Amino acid sequence: MGLLSTRTILTPFQFSSRKLQADTMLGNNLPDGIAKDTMLSMLAWYEMWVNPEKIDISDSYINTGAQHTAGSIVTQHFRQDVSRMQVSGSVGYVAVQSRLEEAKSAALQQLIDPTKWSKPSTSSIKKMGANFKKAGNQLTDGLGDDMLSFKTGARNRLNNSPRLFLKRLKTLADEKPYYIDSNGIEHYNVKYIKIFTKQFPDGVICEGYFNSFTVPESSDNAMTIDYNFEFIVENKVPITFIQRMAGMFAGTGSVAGELLRSSI
Repeated sequence: MGLLSTRTILTPFQFSSRKLQADTMLGNNLPDGIAKDTMLSMLAWYEMWVNPEKIDISDSYINTGAQHTAGSIVTQHFRQDVSRMQVSGSVGYVAVQSRLEEAKSAALQQLIDPTKWSKPSTSSIKKMGANFKKAGNQLTDGLGDDMLSFKTGARNRLNNSPRLFLKRLKTLADEKPYYIDSNGIEHYNVKYIKIFTKQFPDGVICEGYFNSFTVPESSDNAMTIDYNFEFIVENKVPITFIQRMAGMFAGTGSVAGELLRSSI
């Protein structure tokens, strides 16, 4: 099954989990409804760096066949089994950093550079301040660009990069199947993958869990990383218009979501 390339440029695939959404403070405090869905769509989802190169969704069905009872009654049981989604792709050039990572690296470089502190003259201090200001301006400009990236189809780099995407996706796969909330109640930690394909042009949220996750590496291609995983789809939920509109800001909103979760 191929991907709808013209649409997926403007609608990047996203992923989340029930635990990730529960850990987002605003998501916990808001009652169920449109407001909660809107906030979680912006704050509790991560974007893939690039959409997968290939997706195969296989549907299977369970049919027990005809069974004859003692009263000569024939029964035949049939139901749909879980779907299996095979996903493969490449994260691209691993040296690419997010704008937040670039700002942190620039600030750290200014602090650890011994030439800035061996003889701290007035000119060197002024230069350091100018560099800090430049890094801040670049981050601010990048924030404005990234908030409007969905209009042009540009990739959101504010809080995403090849390595960050792969780390987050693997962390999602490694999350335990159950978690305990702040009230001591245990919940099933369902994982979510939001996809836009030819089969689902308006998008669908696949609910389920990871069955395998592989990151093959070789010396032949040292600067890009491939990945593939199998996801067991227990349920498919259509994406509402409100969720889709709010999801356009997930790349930027994930920054606020991380701050909320870290403050708990």
